[in-house]
Amino acid sequence: MKEQWETVTDGSLLLGVAALVLDLVEGYYIAEEGLLDAKVSSKVLDVASIREGLSRGSLELYVNADWVEPQELDFRGAKISIKTTDAGQGSLLSLRQLYEELPRELIRLDYFSLYSPLTSRTDRDGTEYIVIYTADGRAFVFEGEKFRVSLPGLRRSPAVVHTHPAGHCGLSRKDLESGLDLMMDRGLIMGAVTSDRCAAIMYRLGLLEEDDVIGVKEGRFESLRSLRFTRISII
Repeated sequence: MKEQWETVTDGSLLLGVAALVLDLVEGYYIAEEGLLDAKVSSKVLDVASIREGLSRGSLELYVNADWVEPQELDFRGAKISIKTTDAGQGSLLSLRQLYEELPRELIRLDYFSLYSPLTSRTDRDGTEYIVIYTADGRAFVFEGEKFRVSLPGLRRSPAVVHTHPAGHCGLSRKDLESGLDLMMDRGLIMGAVTSDRCAAIMYRLGLLEEDDVIGVKEGRFESLRSLRFTRISII
């Protein structure tokens, strides 16, 4: 019987809160405004602040976007209060920065505690593993097959990360197809990690554009506007 288990990590908590904020801002977005220029509290990328807020049952986050109204959201039994502010109040970062830094923070936070033991197993016998993150701050780990892993119909996950053998730090054609499916349903990150401290990442930058989906499917990666690819070395 194949292994599967559930866990909560620093990365899963940070991703859950960030995805909650991004989903809110994207959901109310009107095309006339600059989505990537909107501002949010910088502590959305600070897992210590997030854990502290969750432990006391409340966390305040500021959003500077004309189309977002103040409101309260539930996350793992805590209240997340979304406040509005002008760009000069508090420590803020742009949504562009959040989209771009979130994949790196997720990999950095979870590499040694979660991915590294799984990549060692992949190196040992070829079995790949997939980590599926959920919007409520959890991570589900599933054992796959030798040199492949997939969950058909995967949707509504902010991020999916799977293992590759050492020396294969890249995304396959199947990975790209799965990543597009994920991001067409508002997912944010598709990644592959290896034991040699490398991660290949595909991530969304703003709302997904149809031309970018077609471009990736046709193997055209130049001039993409809403999709980015990067390789991360974990120190």
